[in-house]
Amino acid sequence: MNAMTYLPIYLCCASLELREFALNSILGRLTFSFSHQMFVFAGNNGSGKSTIRNLIIDRLGVSANVDPERGFLVETTLAGGNVIRQMCEAKDNGFEVIMFYVGLGDYRLNIDRVAARVKNGGHDIPAEDMFY
Repeated sequence: MNAMTYLPIYLCCASLELREFALNSILGRLTFSFSHQMFVFAGNNGSGKSTIRNLIIDRLGVSANVDPERGFLVETTLAGGNVIRQMCEAKDNGFEVIMFYVGLGDYRLNIDRVAARVKNGGHDIPAEDMFY
């Protein structure tokens, strides 16, 4: 395969209906073989990367652990170079790299989603660090 696929996913809110729509959109646009595929979920903090990733894991039973024989998932803001290196290494080793870039229509939604995550016990990211 040795290919890279880039799929932008733009969400407008955090509703369950919208998440289901996004998930069905993802599943309808790809052939998941889970053999030598690296799935990258990228986007700003609070954009819904974990939500989309978890929906795919739950729906399809994919493991979030690295399995060199089958495939694996990573999540990133693309702020550092580690995931880019992993993507290049995976591609060089015959993996198909599929990146989902998850974005929201308004940066204030990112801030609101991070605040909701913190209220539920999740980690905080200062608003000024979310966008660069």
